[in-house]
Amino acid sequence: MDAGTSSSAAASARGEAGGGDSSHPPSQRRVDWDEGLAGTDLRDARVRRFFGRVRGVGEAVDGDELPVVLAPMAHAGHLPLRLLALNHGAAAVFSEELVALRLRHVTREDNVELGTIDYYAAGSREALPALVYRTCAMERGRNVLQLGAAGAVEAVEAALEFARDVAGVDINMGCPESSSMSGGMGSALLARPDVACEILSSLRRALPEDMTVTCKIRLMEDARRSVDVVRKFEKAGASAVIVHARRVDQRPREPARWSELAPIVQAATVPIVANGDVFSFEDAVRLARMTGAASCMAARGAIGDPAAPFARRRLRDTHSSVLSYRSARHVADEYLAASELCDNALPVDKWFLAQVPRYRREPESQVLGPALATAEDADAVLAAFGLPSRLGRAQCWAGVSGERTATQWRAAFSRALSVVAVFPTPAASPLLPPAKLLRECAPECGDDMRGCDSGWAR
Repeated sequence: MDAGTSSSAAASARGEAGGGDSSHPPSQRRVDWDEGLAGTDLRDARVRRFFGRVRGVGEAVDGDELPVVLAPMAHAGHLPLRLLALNHGAAAVFSEELVALRLRHVTREDNVELGTIDYYAAGSREALPALVYRTCAMERGRNVLQLGAAGAVEAVEAALEFARDVAGVDINMGCPESSSMSGGMGSALLARPDVACEILSSLRRALPEDMTVTCKIRLMEDARRSVDVVRKFEKAGASAVIVHARRVDQRPREPARWSELAPIVQAATVPIVANGDVFSFEDAVRLARMTGAASCMAARGAIGDPAAPFARRRLRDTHSSVLSYRSARHVADEYLAASELCDNALPVDKWFLAQVPRYRREPESQVLGPALATAEDADAVLAAFGLPSRLGRAQCWAGVSGERTATQWRAAFSRALSVVAVFPTPAASPLLPPAKLLRECAPECGDDMRGCDSGWAR
C-alpha cells in the first residue's frame, strides 16, 4: 500500500529491506550503484547520474547519455509507478510532494512481508491515510523525496526523518495550487527567494553530504528574474535546479515554453533539468538539444506510458522488453503487477488507472471511468481492463517461473495473490513484464491465464 493504505495489512512483520537472505522478497535485492563512493564524491556521482552535467556552449547532446527522471506527481508518484519507471530506464524517481509539517515526527518500520521500508505519520495508525511513504531496495540510491515547506526548520526536520532511505531531497517551489501557496509553499517561495535560499542552505548543512538537494521551480514572468532566482538557488547549495517550462498561471493544457529555458541553462553553473511536455524519449532529446539542459523530467508522459520517456536508456541500463506500451490495458497489466508487489492502496490504483487512457487520448476513458469508480476490489479493477483475476495471474506466473522463484515468493509474501514479479539476477533486478509471461505460457494457459494450475497458488 501507499498513502491511503489500511493499517491492518501494513502492520505485518517487519524487516530491513536490502538484506541478502534468499527468502527475502525480490524488492530487497539491489544494485550497488555507488559502491566505493562516499561523501561529496558520492553526491557528485549521483548528481551526474540523476541530472547530467553542465555542457559547454555549443556542445552536442548525446541522446544515449541523456538522463530522464520521473517527476513528482500528486496521487501518481507512488512506489508502483516509480518501480516501473526505473525498470524502463529512469535515472531517478521523485516521490509525490509530502508536506513537511506533517512529517516532523514519523515512524519508520521495516516490513518483512513486502521487503519495504514504510513511514507512518505520527498518531495516524488507526485512521486513513496512515502510510505516507514506502520505499524498497530496488529504488535505493535513486529515490528523491519531494517536500512542500514554507520554512527552513520544518524542511530540515522532515528531511532528517527520511535521510537514511532517500538519495536526495527536493523542495517544491513551483506548485501553483492555492492550497499550497496559501501556506507559503510551492510557487509562493518564488516571491520570497530569501526564504527559499534559507531552506536550501539549511538542508545542505543539515543533511549528509552524499545526498542531493534540489528545487523544482517554474518560469518567472521576466526571463532575467528566472536567471536571478536560479543563480541564488545554486549559491544557496542546490545540486541542480529543475525548471518547469510554464509560468505559475499556466496549466498543463497550455504548451510548455521550451524556448525560455535556454537563457537559464546558459547562466547556470549547476545542471538544469528541463520539465514540460516530455511524452517520449525523443521529446526529451529534442528539449535538451533546443535548450542545452543537462537532463529532462517526465510527468504526464509517464502516466500514459511508463516506458516511453525513458525507453532509450533502457537499451543500456535495464532488461525490460517494453519500449512503449501498446494500450491502456497494457499499462494496467504491468502497473497492477507492480501494485501487487508493493501492496498499494486500491483507491490510489483506481485514480492512477483512470488517468492512463486520458493521457493516451484513448476512447476507453469514457468506458473505464464508471467501471473503475464502482470497482470494490482488485479483481474488479482487473476486469475493467479485461485482465485475468489475481488468482489466475498468480497461478500462471508461479508455474512459468519455476519452483525456486515460487519458494522465494511464498516465504516473502505468505500468500500467492501478491506474487507478481521476478528478479532474475541480483545485479539487474528488472520487473519481468506480465505481458511477456502471458506470451510464454499462452499455449498451456490460454489467453485468460486461468488454465495453469501449479498447485502452489491454492
